[in-house]
Amino acid sequence: MVLVRKTVCCGHPLYRLTTLPEQRLRLERLARSFDDPQYRDELYELVRSASEERRYREMISLRVGVFAMPEFETPII
Repeated sequence: MVLVRKTVCCGHPLYRLTTLPEQRLRLERLARSFDDPQYRDELYELVRSASEERRYREMISLRVGVFAMPEFETPII
C-alpha cells in the first residue's frame, strides 16, 4: 500500500499523499502519531534510515553501472 507517491519535477522530488478512501485511516493514524514525541522521533529515525538506504543504493548502482534499479531490489555484484 502506498501512502506517499514520489514524482520528479525540474530535477527535484515531489511527494504527494494519496487521497484514496481506504488510505485515509492510515494517514489519520500517522498524523496522530506525530502528537506523541516518542512516536514522532521513531518515525523520523525510520525516514532517515530509508534515506540513507536510498543514497547507498544510488551509489552502488552507479558503481556497478546499473542506471535503472527498481526500488527495494538489490543488485547482484
